[in-house]
Amino acid sequence: MKHIFDWLPSTFQPHVLVLCLVFPFLAACGGDGGTDDGVPQTMTLTAYAITPSEVRIEWTAHPESIIGYDLYRDGASAYPYHLSGTAYTDWGLTPSTRYCYLVYAVSFLGVEGRSNQACISTPALAGWNIETVGSGADPGLALDGANQRHLSYRSGGSVMLAVKTGAWQYSVVDTNLGGFGDTDVQVDRNGANHLSYSDYNNVALKAATDATGVWIPLVVGSGGNVNALALDRAGNSHIFYGIYEDNTINYATNASGAWVSQWLGGFSSGTIYDTDILVDNGGVVHAIFAIGSPQACYVYYLTNPGGVWSDQLIALGSNCGAALARASTGTLHVVYSTPFGLSHAFYAGGLWQSEQLDSFSWIGGDRVALAIDSADHLHIAYRDQNFDLKYASNSAGSWEFAYVDDGGVGFDPSIVVDALGRVSIAYVDDTLGGVKLATSP
Repeated sequence: MKHIFDWLPSTFQPHVLVLCLVFPFLAACGGDGGTDDGVPQTMTLTAYAITPSEVRIEWTAHPESIIGYDLYRDGASAYPYHLSGTAYTDWGLTPSTRYCYLVYAVSFLGVEGRSNQACISTPALAGWNIETVGSGADPGLALDGANQRHLSYRSGGSVMLAVKTGAWQYSVVDTNLGGFGDTDVQVDRNGANHLSYSDYNNVALKAATDATGVWIPLVVGSGGNVNALALDRAGNSHIFYGIYEDNTINYATNASGAWVSQWLGGFSSGTIYDTDILVDNGGVVHAIFAIGSPQACYVYYLTNPGGVWSDQLIALGSNCGAALARASTGTLHVVYSTPFGLSHAFYAGGLWQSEQLDSFSWIGGDRVALAIDSADHLHIAYRDQNFDLKYASNSAGSWEFAYVDDGGVGFDPSIVVDALGRVSIAYVDDTLGGVKLATSP
């Protein structure tokens, strides 16, 4: 055994001994993180990268009784207290970076043993082009006929639209709305923009279009803090939305020429967290929503063939985020978050079938986004347990995954795939408080 005061000048020995005995949780009592310190190696340590910002460290137990373990990363304490177990997950790391770890076994008298040093390099990001669009939140993303990106978002008390025509072009859609609630955008065949969004200040769902050359906002219904928008083949709008105050799910459309809102159902408990909607070529509406409490939501599917609404339960135990898309074959696909991963469901043979696509070491993000390309491949954007933006696709024939951005990002993603196969994801950077757009190489 090597006592900690053996490392220090004699004038400091009594003070350090008292400090370690009275405050045994001080990491400074666990060694200096070096490997040439004369401490015997009594443990075997391994480290492996889980994500670009997460590393898992595991070690064998010290053979004698101790008060805990002190973990060092690159010669500095990686955790401020003694660890009681023989494993640790190191968070908040940097992609493409080499880290070296060392563990000391500590008793009340000092350091009893150490592990070997284990070094690991975190994976790189996928190399997408990432740009900040503006300050704000709640983005929606759509493509026009020229494959230009149209991005709606909230900024302060306003709803904005940004269009990438080389440089970003910005317009103010509506103002004095408050700071909360979804936005969504679609572009019709004539290039006109159609938006749905929440007027938080007036507890109202609003729709706006610039089809006449100027923005015309209209009140569609009440609530609508959670909303999603789709256009039919004629360019009419269809909005599927929740009313937070009374936990109801609603549908609104202007297909008759004027806006008509319809109540579809209510719930005695739970909160509506997410909605999505599409209209097929026959004019049938397909919609989903997630209701419940965090990490314990139900995902429901609704449709109205012949004008009569029906519903089906797709999943329970969701993390309250879900997205919907339809393949050219007519197959419906839904992706939804789970507390510790990502799942995919599809409607075949009159039944919803599901599979787990990804798993997390801790609770991940709630919102997810889904797009289907011209070859019926799926493209998914979501956030993992480290608040990193992640992308999944089966375009290569099997599911493949990539990390797009890291460091408190990936909230509320929206995704599109253009005619050239380029994928774009709009999302929120929680750290910077901005809306970003990432586009695949």
